[in-house]
Amino acid sequence: MSKYLKSEYLLLLFLIVNMTAEYIMLASISKMVFYGVLALSMPICMMNLNIIKDGFKQCPYMAWWIIIYIIYQSTVGIKYATTENLIYLVAKITTFCVMLLCIGKNYRFYFEKISKPMGYLVVSLLIIGFNKMGMDSASRAFGFYNGNAGCAIAVIGMACFLFKEGKYSKVEIICLLFCAMCVLLGSSRNSLAMMGMLIIFRYGASSKLILAGIIGLLAIVFVLPELGFGVSSVNRMIGTFDGRISIDRDDQREAARWMIEQHPWDGNGFNFVNYGYALSLTDLGAHNGYLNMLEQMGYGFGGLWLGILILGVVKNLKLYKESNIYVRKYLGIMLAILFGANQESYLSGVNQFTTNMLYVSMVVLWMYSYNKKTGKITA
Repeated sequence: MSKYLKSEYLLLLFLIVNMTAEYIMLASISKMVFYGVLALSMPICMMNLNIIKDGFKQCPYMAWWIIIYIIYQSTVGIKYATTENLIYLVAKITTFCVMLLCIGKNYRFYFEKISKPMGYLVVSLLIIGFNKMGMDSASRAFGFYNGNAGCAIAVIGMACFLFKEGKYSKVEIICLLFCAMCVLLGSSRNSLAMMGMLIIFRYGASSKLILAGIIGLLAIVFVLPELGFGVSSVNRMIGTFDGRISIDRDDQREAARWMIEQHPWDGNGFNFVNYGYALSLTDLGAHNGYLNMLEQMGYGFGGLWLGILILGVVKNLKLYKESNIYVRKYLGIMLAILFGANQESYLSGVNQFTTNMLYVSMVVLWMYSYNKKTGKITA
């Protein structure tokens, strides 16, 4: 246990705190711990600037994101220089630096070994909250505030066990299936699609996988309900395709577009809230990470940020033919979360597990590409 007290495991602590941020039983404590970890991280980052500088060399896209945030806040966003927005800016920069520092110092841990502790922690939270419903609905949320958050974390937990070298142990198989069952029992169509993407990334889109998927889907639809389990996510997905259930994001999308139109070039600031016509439609966010980024910083800086994202993703997609199981794991997580960002605000969060797993995945892959190019052995 003492080895985990080293500074290179600070990112692991960050991710654990992120994981519990939306967990009802731990949310209030998690928020305080997050600020404590954030305060602890700043001097640690200052003492390891050489490692972080090397990290920027390997991951230039992250450096550009930080520059965009700083220039935006210092220029067109200066009128939004509230305490909340400045804390957001510091937290975002610090979080990115922690990723570069920790992954740079102990690449092998974050490339290979983090799956085990993270996967078991996810399973533990899901088990404890298994029968808990969401705060705003009657859907199963597994102890989280809503089913979307719980199911998204279950998907990442499943990935921790799905992408593994060698033979699975019985415990790992049980954990993998349990995470998959949580996604099926939850109400999140988005997470169900993300889970399907990860399975395809793991095994490929072969005819055998398609056949197994059809058989599994039939079993889910007809067998599990007979055993007393309602497969909400599957039923909602089928309902979406046959028109019985809507995407139910129209008001949020319209509100987001209105917010962007009000401040197309200066944005609304990092911690904006809906107002005017947008507020009359909904008090919720866009439920779309890409629109959310434009709401924050406008077409100029927000569009530039998204452009850097596209370049960074394309860079990582060049690893698609890699056979390494961990490369495929992080590629799968990256693409699944980017897909999920069409329905959830997964790009702008700070104390949000799914958001930070996206950036961790991208940093791991960027460093893999860099070290492969320079001939260093990292995996």
